[in-house]
Amino acid sequence: MTSLRQHADEYLRVRRALGFKLRSEGFLLASFVAFADQSGAQLITTELVMIWTLQAVDADLHNLAKRMRVVRSFARYLYAIDPRNQVPPDDLCPGRGHRPAPYIYSDAQIAVLMHGARSLDAPLLAITLETLIGLLAATGLRIGEAIALDRGDVSWDESLLSVRDAKYRQSREVLLHPTTVAALRRFVSERDQLIRRWIRASLSRREVLGLTTALFAKLFANYAAAFLWNKRRGARTSMTSDTLLPSTRC
Repeated sequence: MTSLRQHADEYLRVRRALGFKLRSEGFLLASFVAFADQSGAQLITTELVMIWTLQAVDADLHNLAKRMRVVRSFARYLYAIDPRNQVPPDDLCPGRGHRPAPYIYSDAQIAVLMHGARSLDAPLLAITLETLIGLLAATGLRIGEAIALDRGDVSWDESLLSVRDAKYRQSREVLLHPTTVAALRRFVSERDQLIRRWIRASLSRREVLGLTTALFAKLFANYAAAFLWNKRRGARTSMTSDTLLPSTRC
């Protein structure tokens, strides 16, 4: 008879093969399986899942719901194999959180942000933020995808951007507008000049943008509030544009 641990390993393998990373979910599922083993359980029951979920006495409702959700998904997988396994009801420890509605920046706001970025005192940071904001607006890339770009991901002659190992581990190609290509060329040239002039020995020139997601999030939160007083607090941000502004848009 296959153990819960073996089923859990196979379940995670299958879902990860589909592109799901399941980092925290894998940790939680391993914790549940260890608890089930200690309890001598060979099948999943709603009572077993509830006892394990409530073991996290210091967890808030969101984390309790996540613990329940992780095991519920695994229970559905097991139920298809052996109907003796119970699937906890959806209304048991339901998630109460919700994703904020995205805040869509207008063309005018994006232009203000890019102009403000260019006016920052630190030249390298200024051109990097300006280009990054423009690239997000022109292509619709996720911030992590844009920051992870290397020079080799840009096909200058074909005006293509290769996005590698993106969400669900998928890769894709993004067609670039000629003004976007020109803006990226200008950024790379200016960035190389600054690096050679000031920080040649301490900063790698391999990355196209040279930021981290966390650093960008911190910088953007402070700096967008300074230039856009009406940005809604706590809203998700999305930069989209119906038109491309050749003079200012990357």
